[in-house]
Amino acid sequence: MIFVSGATTLTINRCHYPVTQIIEHRDTVGETENGTVYAYDFDTDIRIIKMQVSGDETFRAALESFYLTTVNGRTNTFTVTPDSGINLGAGAGAVITARFWDNGIDEVLSAWNLYRMQITIRRV
Repeated sequence: MIFVSGATTLTINRCHYPVTQIIEHRDTVGETENGTVYAYDFDTDIRIIKMQVSGDETFRAALESFYLTTVNGRTNTFTVTPDSGINLGAGAGAVITARFWDNGIDEVLSAWNLYRMQITIRRV
């Protein structure tokens, strides 16, 4: 999987499966006092993607820099090129535009020089 923003490229070699996708369709439902139900469709679909990646200290530092400096947390978007055969909502292997969606990256030092990190992105 590859993240790209401007001239900065971050290659993720260790993405652990499954990659979780939460797909929501935005609408609102209301009920009147006589029991009539009204549904209003906002014609908006949201796709949240959660993945766990791992790497050594060099990769951890590169991911942190990409998050904090390159895309400035959730502020800027970036492109994601998934591995072949992985569909993140645009077709298998197709590039999507996304932004980080959580308030940070959860990271755990799981062995000497091996970090596991939880990343949540939102397709835009």
